Amino acid sequence: MSDVVKIDSLDNIQAVQEFLDDNLHEIAFFTAKLRDLEKLEEEREVASTDAQKTNIKTQLDKFEEVLTRYKMLEDDVDINGQRVRLIIEKLLYLAKKHGMKDVLKEKKKIFRL
Repeated sequence: MSDVVKIDSLDNIQAVQEFLDDNLHEIAFFTAKLRDLEKLEEEREVASTDAQKTNIKTQLDKFEEVLTRYKMLEDDVDINGQRVRLIIEKLLYLAKKHGMKDVLKEKKKIFRL
């Protein structure tokens, strides 16, 4: 039995959906932080030298938080992308098993797996 057949597509689909549902708040976080950073940058452009120093430090601190969260989100996206690829591989295997040559040829070009 091929390893690809052992893949539980339903579990993987549900895991990807759960990831997407759970991460809606991340978009709100990034949007809010970027709005704050936009305002800070606008303020920095017209601030005095001393105020610019404080502003730059504040922006760097905020970007550090954004980058940390972004890296975690990126890792989660990569993991869920792999889940999607595994599901596709299983479906391509099943298409081959069922003699679906036209579909297999078309989809292999699209997915390039």
